[in-house]
Amino acid sequence: MTVRITGPSNEVEYVQADATTSKFGFAAKDGGTHRVCFTSQANSARQIELEFLSGVDTTDYSDLARKEHLKPLELQLRKMEDRVEGIHKEMLYQREREEKHRDTNESTNSRVMWFSILTIAVVLFTTTFQVQHLHAYLKRIKAL
Repeated sequence: MTVRITGPSNEVEYVQADATTSKFGFAAKDGGTHRVCFTSQANSARQIELEFLSGVDTTDYSDLARKEHLKPLELQLRKMEDRVEGIHKEMLYQREREEKHRDTNESTNSRVMWFSILTIAVVLFTTTFQVQHLHAYLKRIKAL
């Protein structure tokens, strides 16, 4: 089985041939929609189990502890620090989204207000025209 991951610009970002039972990871070059394609030359059906992780969850702390010679307590502190940093980034992202939604909401409210004012003006103009037209019509009928 071959695994191919294509990025948002249709550029192949990852390829692994003969992926039978393995774990793999890659760092995306750009944010956006990525496509994962599995190709098999076998005629039989295969079962595929996928687990996608992102952010702090992708860190291999056992490998990190070996490389940096971390003690168990230091490793736990590193994990907590990474989690807190991930939460902080998520909060900043949510705040940015909230600001964009608020700006959109305020813009929509402004447009609705101006549309309402325009609608009221059109209704008043039409009412005035109809009253004058009816008044002139009744005068003509009475004059006949």
